[in-house]
Amino acid sequence: MQKVDNIRVMARSSPFDKLLMVQCLKQKGHVVAVTGDGTNDAPALKEADMGIQGTEFQGESIFNVTAAVNDTLIFNTFVLCQVFNEFNSRSMEKKNVFKGILRNRLFIGIVGVTIVLQVVMVEFLKKFADTEKLNVKQWVVCIVIAAVSWPLGWAVKFIPVSEDPYFRIIKKSLVRFKNIL
Repeated sequence: MQKVDNIRVMARSSPFDKLLMVQCLKQKGHVVAVTGDGTNDAPALKEADMGIQGTEFQGESIFNVTAAVNDTLIFNTFVLCQVFNEFNSRSMEKKNVFKGILRNRLFIGIVGVTIVLQVVMVEFLKKFADTEKLNVKQWVVCIVIAAVSWPLGWAVKFIPVSEDPYFRIIKKSLVRFKNIL
């Protein structure tokens, strides 16, 4: 409790540590603001006087829903973005990330289990996960937003990347500049 006054920034810490710090600061009468963008930040964000979620738009819902449903939409979309990104990350070089996907049973199993667990968490574990049930339209919105990562991932693979590491390019440029002077 005494050390908490000396801490100004807390990063790369466990969800429990974040929550404990928020609770200690509030007990001491401080006004506490917490930022975070991961699902593990949710307890500290909720406990703080001001929780700023990285994907939230000025604390307002753009879907005209309650704050709890809005938080669930953000959480659900974030997790689904991770699921869709797993496909993009299968092969960093290849443009067609779906080629041979059905032969990789482990990958399909992991994606399937992740999706099932997400549905269970959102739809049935309200108290545990601090979520609200979503209707079909809200699920579709989450899926469509997350699915945007597929064409983005595909398009990014067309951006030419130098074979030379960036630091070598910078070093060569600095040497040339130094020689000019």
